[in-house]
Amino acid sequence: MAKLVSIAVLAVSLACALVGSVHAQTPSPGNISVHTDAVCPTIPVTGSQQFPSGSQCYSGTITCSNVYSNVAEIGFSFGVLGSGGSGGTIVLFSHGDGTSIDFDPALIAWYNASPQNFQTVEVVWEEPNSTNPFPWEQSQTSSQSSLTSIKQAACRPATLLNWLYNNIYGSGGMCAEGISAGSAAIAYSMAEYNVDYLDAVEFHSGPPLADIRAGCSTDPQSYTVCANSYCNSGTEGSWSASLGYISPAPADIDQWTNQSTATCTTSNGVGDGSTYKGMSVVDGESDSTFYYPSTSVNIWVCAAANYTNRVCGMSNPSPNNSGPEADFFADQIYHAGSAINEYRVDHCGGSNPNSEDVGSGLVPDNLYGLGTCALGQTVIRNDMAHNCAAH
Repeated sequence: MAKLVSIAVLAVSLACALVGSVHAQTPSPGNISVHTDAVCPTIPVTGSQQFPSGSQCYSGTITCSNVYSNVAEIGFSFGVLGSGGSGGTIVLFSHGDGTSIDFDPALIAWYNASPQNFQTVEVVWEEPNSTNPFPWEQSQTSSQSSLTSIKQAACRPATLLNWLYNNIYGSGGMCAEGISAGSAAIAYSMAEYNVDYLDAVEFHSGPPLADIRAGCSTDPQSYTVCANSYCNSGTEGSWSASLGYISPAPADIDQWTNQSTATCTTSNGVGDGSTYKGMSVVDGESDSTFYYPSTSVNIWVCAAANYTNRVCGMSNPSPNNSGPEADFFADQIYHAGSAINEYRVDHCGGSNPNSEDVGSGLVPDNLYGLGTCALGQTVIRNDMAHNCAAH
């Protein structure tokens, strides 16, 4: 995909004044319309978090038709919380289709509180409905008549990040945090859409779409995770894991690419896999960007199954392939010459198999004076607070 450098005019409708920006405006790949909500919308997912009390909420639509004719309009909401955000702004993307909120209200309160003083922006994509019948990763409605591209659909989070940078962010660090596919939204924006203004990013178990071809392969490779110097694992070291997707991920890939059921895991990634490779975060094309000299990139991955942790004293459940996919992305950054930090997390999700929940896991490395085996979410939030500063 050719790198997008043309400036798209933003169609923005606001019902009240927004925070003034003191930085240069940044080109956006798509078009966006935003309005202020009098009341925060209810997120219609059973058991999900809602926007915290006191949030200022916004809703709108994004279209990428100026660059991709087959990327349809999609709706979104986001909630802004924080007293001015003197410490900076943190944009939060949830897992999967991003139609719920993954982030604990206690985490948001900690980010907002002194001395952190961050402004938080929680993003929720519109539930698929008759008007917008697809998730953010799927570039058009399900017809299975033609393959659609997750990478092209990622124009949507990139466009939203640009709008937030130009209109909501004020001072301090401009940062982002994503869980699983939410981290892919950030990674695509950085690698494919010129989002070069983020000061720090925290990736929870991702991006899992670093190499979709490898994930969909009928003969998935074994991959050694945490074997390079950028990986922090305390005394625990590396481990081997398969790059192959584990259910329900293959069904998600089939939906997002308009393919029939089981195409991801039965066709070796559509024929020879070149099509799935071309829509990956790491697409093998020369115009992708993995050099991030002004961004602190931090990746947290769940460690191997059947391994008794010598520090924390418990066995790890079986992880999915988000670890090797994330490590593959980290390797591109490392070889491009940028700093990258990857962190091993043990016992993700307790005893639940195939977990990506680094927040509930234990970090064997002693970071920020928290000691060995500190709770993942506590370590990650401290890492964000440490790194989210204007560069």
